[in-house]
Amino acid sequence: MMYAIYLSTYHERKFWFSGRPELEREITFQGDSAIYYSFYKELLKASSFKKGIHQLIHDNRTLSLKTMNTVRQMTLYPELIASVLYQASGSE
Repeated sequence: MMYAIYLSTYHERKFWFSGRPELEREITFQGDSAIYYSFYKELLKASSFKKGIHQLIHDNRTLSLKTMNTVRQMTLYPELIASVLYQASGSE
């Protein structure tokens, strides 16, 4: 438990994550993390969770002129679970 608190504090101090504006937070992600975060963010910005999933299943913005199921193709299941927990908690 103490180690988890230490890691959380260390990460917060190293990156000042909560104190940064949203754009700066997004810039800190690199590579695959940025892609997965964009899908997670898309789920949170959707008007409903069901509509967000529908947008990801019928995604035509990731690949030009092709519709793909990004949930299955990119295994976005952790992002789905995280977005449900985030929305259920009601936190900002």
